[in-house]
Amino acid sequence: MDDASDAGTGSLAAALSAAAAVAVALALGISNGMLDPWALVLVTAAGVAALAARLFLPTEPVRASSRWPTAILGAGLAASLAHDAIFLPGVTVNPASLGGFRPVLAGCAVLLASYAWRGAPAWLARARFPLLVLLAAGLCAVVIRASPSPPIDVYHFQQIGASALLAGENPYTILYPNPYGPGTPLIDPALLTPDGRFAIANPYPPLVLLADAPGAAENITHATAAKTTKRTAIKHLPECSNSWLLKRSRAVSA
Repeated sequence: MDDASDAGTGSLAAALSAAAAVAVALALGISNGMLDPWALVLVTAAGVAALAARLFLPTEPVRASSRWPTAILGAGLAASLAHDAIFLPGVTVNPASLGGFRPVLAGCAVLLASYAWRGAPAWLARARFPLLVLLAAGLCAVVIRASPSPPIDVYHFQQIGASALLAGENPYTILYPNPYGPGTPLIDPALLTPDGRFAIANPYPPLVLLADAPGAAENITHATAAKTTKRTAIKHLPECSNSWLLKRSRAVSA
């Protein structure tokens, strides 16, 4: 193939990669890519686009046009911003507590739009990315404050497990309240007590719970915190690791 053909296929591969990235991002924005027909379509389209991009990728590095990839990524950013402005950032978030979300999101939109300004001052070109990082952190803070204790199993299993580790208990031998209630299809019945009120297993490895320990320490009482130390948590890591590995091996065997 000549250089022109390589450049053409390189541009196509870049455009397909950009489309795959946009499709995955939008699917995650809808429902983490699960349990929603549109999200599943987007994830599937992303996989097809990524595979096609690999097939069209030139064997040698070439200088390809960035026009189409830039346009696709720009359209994806615009769609993502519009989605976040219209829909709640999470099904468990209280809308009344999101007062600062849309203004901060608008600030992100302005900074992102400034990348299309070729004559932007040098100070803006240097400052806009750090400012975008700060605004993104601000969006996260607003969402966390709006839903500090989301009723989902991931949050509660990790918080309760980390708190048990801090208290010197084995987090793989305790029961976990079922945040969805009896009869839920979201947790395998084999992992619940007969009445469905508690989960009997924690699926997260010990190091994950140890990493969650500083955050969990904020949610336990000062009296309990005064009696626990990081040394206690580390002391119980081998026991916790053995319990976790045993439960995982039993699950695989079953």
